[in-house]
Amino acid sequence: MKKLGAVLCILILFSGVSFGQGVSIMGGLTFPTGDFGDLYDTGFGLKGTFEYPISPGLGITGTTGYLHWSTSETFFGESLDITTTSIPLLGGVRYYFGAGDLLPYVNAELGLHILSVKAELFGESESESETEFGFGVGGGLLFAIGPNLFLDANAKYNSISTEGTSLDFISLFVGVRIPL
Repeated sequence: MKKLGAVLCILILFSGVSFGQGVSIMGGLTFPTGDFGDLYDTGFGLKGTFEYPISPGLGITGTTGYLHWSTSETFFGESLDITTTSIPLLGGVRYYFGAGDLLPYVNAELGLHILSVKAELFGESESESETEFGFGVGGGLLFAIGPNLFLDANAKYNSISTEGTSLDFISLFVGVRIPL
């Protein structure tokens, strides 16, 4: 978490001032789907998205954060607890419709997810980490709540490729966007 905060501070401090440029800091829920949803419960996460405009209504984005899911099953009277986390490192584009205090948008991102899985059973634990490719597509809404502050709410379908399958989930995030 300290690394995420340091990255966001560096982005804020060393970015030039430009209309449309900003950082969104968000929190929300993730809803696993498909096989991933059959095994895991609803998760949660935090993320930061930096945006740099490249033309009116179009910007490039960089996103990082922390996502968490867990599940628990009982075997022979003992609990098997599995926790999966992801640190996404994604780049993408965001397109806005219209102008003003209410800005709907669509976005697409792709990049890497640093996945960690930890399983505990009979007092023993095992963990494994790997880096996998992932992408997401979705949309959202920016709403001005002050002269230099926006509410940023979005929904996105996400997929992380893993060996033989994928981890698919829908994310719903809400936070603030601070123009730089």
